Amino acid sequence: MYVSAGMDTLSIVLDASLSCANVGCIPHPSTTRWSHRQRLVESDGDVLLLQFYTHGFYNSEVIDMDIHRLDTSRHVWEKLMSNRARLTLDEDAGQVAALWSNLPIEMVEELAPKISFIDYLNVRRVCKQWSLISKPIQYAKRYPRYPMLMSICSSSAGAFKLFDPIVDKEYTVKSSSLVPSEDYFQTLLFAKDGWVMVIRGQKCIYAVNPFTGDIFDFPELPWLGNNFDGISFSSAPKSIDCIVCSIYKERASNPAHSNHIYVMVWRAGDKQWTVKKIDDDHTPHFRTAYSNPVFYHGEFYCLGTCGNLGIFNLDQMTWRVLAKPEPILNGDPMPGEQYCHLLEFRDNLIAIIRPHDKGPIDMYRLDKFDMVWRKVERLDAQVVYVDNWNAIMMPAPRDICCNRTYMPKFGAYGEGREANHHSGAFYDLKSREYYPNYYGLTERMNSIWVVPNFREQ
Repeated sequence: MYVSAGMDTLSIVLDASLSCANVGCIPHPSTTRWSHRQRLVESDGDVLLLQFYTHGFYNSEVIDMDIHRLDTSRHVWEKLMSNRARLTLDEDAGQVAALWSNLPIEMVEELAPKISFIDYLNVRRVCKQWSLISKPIQYAKRYPRYPMLMSICSSSAGAFKLFDPIVDKEYTVKSSSLVPSEDYFQTLLFAKDGWVMVIRGQKCIYAVNPFTGDIFDFPELPWLGNNFDGISFSSAPKSIDCIVCSIYKERASNPAHSNHIYVMVWRAGDKQWTVKKIDDDHTPHFRTAYSNPVFYHGEFYCLGTCGNLGIFNLDQMTWRVLAKPEPILNGDPMPGEQYCHLLEFRDNLIAIIRPHDKGPIDMYRLDKFDMVWRKVERLDAQVVYVDNWNAIMMPAPRDICCNRTYMPKFGAYGEGREANHHSGAFYDLKSREYYPNYYGLTERMNSIWVVPNFREQ
């Protein structure tokens, strides 16, 4: 049987099981609003007609829907979700929940690409079946594949905020995946592949994918508190080749007295952390920056406060500081005098030096042949996202975003009521200016950039 539905009055049915084709006219179901779109879906032998009522620019936002099933014996459409079904919410909420969760997954997938990002998150949490929604082509067109700023409050009672810097929208998401903690402060440490590493209290550390609800608990930390200069993992925490590494160097006013490196390593399957204390007598003047190490070619690379590089080798559990590249900065800056970030993009190492004031953000690419830092003057097709721990470089999702470095800060454009509108703050590498003006920006201290990832592990 073939069914064709148009925007006007008739649908045509061809019944191929008969000796000759039976062509019938089926009255089109009426619509309750002028602006609507419709789709035909086949599920378990039934033909379903979905009518989406829309509004907004190009009628792209869905505000309601009707679903009709074709009665092939009478050649009429039967509405599945009536006002009576919706009114049963107060009388029998369980019945309504069952009605929605029993909708065919094919029908839900037709709706998913047409709704907002936050609605997409909520739809996937209705039931286990709906969590399997996966429409990669439509998703790529409709939802951000670039980082969003995730932030939590100190207690984080099962809720967090997501800020989209490209469209300047912020969402509040309730999720049981973020462990509620009223007694302990939680800090976002590192993000990769959609996973966020969180430390709760003094010794509890876990990873969460806020988009799928997956949680992974790491072993209890061997010492109290956030005693590391940076921490990162090589791959998703549930993968069989995941390695977590944290690095800490002793602090002293005299660098010659800071001669020990403390490294913590966890490999997939380990029941506890491996702690390594390494003498650093040969390079006492190397200070590790407050920045997460980068897993690069099987080793963890750390950026120094001057812009030089230290490397921890996992196989031999050894530490070395490279003679080249030579430091970017002169003198002996202390950790925290400026933000120092290291990232990997398309097999290149990028160093970013970001001041605490409105001074320029400088960016350098490691020339691996000559082992020198080359200053990056512009990013014609890329965009950078930096926070207090991480840095991410990606292809720009829109042309207007090229050359921008987004920060975990907010400003406001316009005057009066318009000035209350949150806008993501960024530094333009081409114009060498901050937008909005640097002074007056607010910052989310406990926040981190994370790329949405809906793949279950």
